[in-house]
Amino acid sequence: MIQSVFLAAALFSAHGGAGEGGLEPRGDLVFCSKRDGDFEIYRMDLPSGDVHALTSNGVQDLDPCWTPDGKEIFFVSNAEGRYSLYRMEADGGGARRIHREPGAIRRPAVSPDGRWVAYAVFDQGEPEAGEGQVPGFGRIRLLNLATKRSYAVSPAGWSTDDPAFDSQGRGLYYAAIDKGPFLAFLTLSEAGVLGKPGPAFDPGKPLWGPAVSPSGGKILILQGGGGSWLEGHKLRPAFPGIKGKIRKAALGPAGPPVLSV
Repeated sequence: MIQSVFLAAALFSAHGGAGEGGLEPRGDLVFCSKRDGDFEIYRMDLPSGDVHALTSNGVQDLDPCWTPDGKEIFFVSNAEGRYSLYRMEADGGGARRIHREPGAIRRPAVSPDGRWVAYAVFDQGEPEAGEGQVPGFGRIRLLNLATKRSYAVSPAGWSTDDPAFDSQGRGLYYAAIDKGPFLAFLTLSEAGVLGKPGPAFDPGKPLWGPAVSPSGGKILILQGGGGSWLEGHKLRPAFPGIKGKIRKAALGPAGPPVLSV
């Protein structure tokens, strides 16, 4: 059975998401919600449904994602003006800013080996919190957590959003629009050398929220309110029984997907 949750949040992959939430390797859900007035970060134990606030500060805290070991959470916040990248412990302690850009950072994703964080930067306005977005003004950047150096990984002229690492951390997918919409892929080496990004699949219409299965054999993409599995170069419906717009999907290491509808 597919578990459905209604959150003012979008969910992402087991290793963390470019979106507003994600599944911890042991199954806890972290998400953002404005249930208390402004967007804060919450943690939910899925079996019991117990929810605990991790932030409560009167600013907008968005896009949480887990580190692969489940010990920390990355998120973005406008606590110091524009949205910047933060990290905190799994219980909400020790929150601190680790990176900022000239524009607004959104939708971070942590690589499976914990060495990189990919994110989108928006210079001309920002997507509304809690909504799955068709790519707009964003560009994708990659931050090396050891050196604190960031790299532009989407070509000038592309509108990009929603980065997602593959299951082995050897590549990065993201939603893109150039002359038309497509799913882009960038190869990463173990030494961190970046390849040249290029189209991985042309779906014919805008997509968002790509999430790679733990096995790496298929990719979930969202289009027009629904979801599809991409295997090879073929799409098949992922959730034909779900009514309403699917904002994001979290793919855990075991068990069914968790959806935000």
